[in-house]
Amino acid sequence: MRRATPKTPWLHTLRADARLRLLCLPFAGGGAAAFASWARQLPADVELCPVLLPGREVRMSERPYQDMAALVAALVEGLQEALDRPYSLLGYSLGATVAYELVRALRRRGHPPPRRLFVISRHAPRFLEAAPIAELPRDAFLAALQERYNAIPPQVLAERALMDLFVPTLRADFALLERYRHEPGSPIEAPISAWFGRRDVTLTRARVAAWSEVTGADFELIEHDASHFFHQDPRLIRAVADRLR
Repeated sequence: MRRATPKTPWLHTLRADARLRLLCLPFAGGGAAAFASWARQLPADVELCPVLLPGREVRMSERPYQDMAALVAALVEGLQEALDRPYSLLGYSLGATVAYELVRALRRRGHPPPRRLFVISRHAPRFLEAAPIAELPRDAFLAALQERYNAIPPQVLAERALMDLFVPTLRADFALLERYRHEPGSPIEAPISAWFGRRDVTLTRARVAAWSEVTGADFELIEHDASHFFHQDPRLIRAVADRLR
């Protein structure tokens, strides 16, 4: 298996022998590590390509994006090396909206659509965010995050210096979501598989099912007994892998 280091900061490596690439975009505040366990569960000829976003992990020193159009434009340029063969796109929560807009932007540039768009824990693009939280004072912002997602362990919350590293990126990601407005257009040509957790207080089945409105291809909706975060659930990873064969 030959790997090469791309000339882009958006990807770690690229395999020359991959049949298909799965480009993965994370949830707010998340990074490539969210998908670290996925590679060994995918088909051997599918390359997992977590997208490296500014403001986290190896790009921690860079300013995170707060504007969807600017982020997507940068992704179109930054991911060109990965588009030399068939690909699929997967977005988790925030990443689902980014992935959808990326599909549209790539179409405008003449690229073929992905083999499939996977959207997880995210309502369809036409729905606005709940009450905005990105500009709240620090403690109120974190409290609102916990009320919605309950995703930050108490021991991590108690480490103020550690949280000070992550709060700016979290704020930027939520600003990105809260400022986003869907501009209707022709449906994308990729089939969409959408997953959500029935215990996710940020979503309803109808809002996730509305992803069917933005594709002219097949659509499927899958419900899990989960809350917002189930990206390490083996059932989800197996289901995605099965759709990449």
